[in-house]
Amino acid sequence: MQRGQNLQLAYDLAFYDKGASFTGIRNKMDARWRPGKNDFYSRFETVNGEQSISESASNNQYLRWQQGYNRRFELNDGKSRIEAGGNWLRERSAINGLNLTDSLLGNSFWYDQYEINTRFADSSGWDAAIDMNSRQDYLPQNGDFSPSTLARTLSIQTAKRGNGGGNFRINATYRSLEITDSSEKEETIQGRLDWDSWWFKRL
Repeated sequence: MQRGQNLQLAYDLAFYDKGASFTGIRNKMDARWRPGKNDFYSRFETVNGEQSISESASNNQYLRWQQGYNRRFELNDGKSRIEAGGNWLRERSAINGLNLTDSLLGNSFWYDQYEINTRFADSSGWDAAIDMNSRQDYLPQNGDFSPSTLARTLSIQTAKRGNGGGNFRINATYRSLEITDSSEKEETIQGRLDWDSWWFKRL
């Protein structure tokens, strides 16, 4: 690992040998750069191996790749703070049967996920957060990956911390799920309100 004032780099190499059940190699890399109030990061991992169960053998090519960015802002002479950022994540596991002509086995998967988030807090006790998420899933079909579902989520939270006299919180969430090869679409909205307070001082 290499460390600097604002830079971190790491690399890990591992070999697996579990006899006939699984043999493979893993590569893992991490990088982070923090210039000022910015935060850039990237994580990359691959696993390539072969496994045998009973009389069937398969090759698994696994990939996990994430990249993101965050930024901090301070307002009102540091009394208020905002953090905003986003990230992209891909996770893919392609499992191929070594004794089959088909490219992919049914337990293979792949998804791409995008996230955007914002956080706010100030010295008066107010907190707020907004999170947006989109995820596209793929499943094996005819020997290759095909789009399966598309899910989106929007979440909003806000809270007020009382000065020794209780707390107030609101949570609202919207979700949608689309089936790629049909016109089906599910939508849900959930909300929650919490308030707690102390009416009498502790004796």
